[in-house]
Amino acid sequence: MTSRSSQADDVREFADVQAEITGFNTEDIKQYLAKQLGKADAEDLFKHLEKQRLIDTAKVPLLALFFSILWKKEKASFIDKTRTVVFSEIVRCIWTMVTESVLPANTEPLRKARTSLLSWEGLL
Repeated sequence: MTSRSSQADDVREFADVQAEITGFNTEDIKQYLAKQLGKADAEDLFKHLEKQRLIDTAKVPLLALFFSILWKKEKASFIDKTRTVVFSEIVRCIWTMVTESVLPANTEPLRKARTSLLSWEGLL
């Protein structure tokens, strides 16, 4: 499986099933953000995503969701963040959601995963 179209030919011959995820178009993004944030905030976020050249990324529904979550949580600081920091915040948001909703009895895997996350952030 790959999300890189440049490598699709390398894996195509081994695939039993091929699927294409079309994602959102521009109007879908606007409608989705409006449902999540309200019209005014949705317009502001949409303009910001265009300005930061992240609008194509928002065509992935899951990323549009995380953009709206980050916008709700920290709109002012979201505006000043670089693309790399925005994606780091998405990873942190996912991490927080997972750890707050499902904590295993044995927290050793969580400790190791947190160490890996911190190591990854250190590379950025």
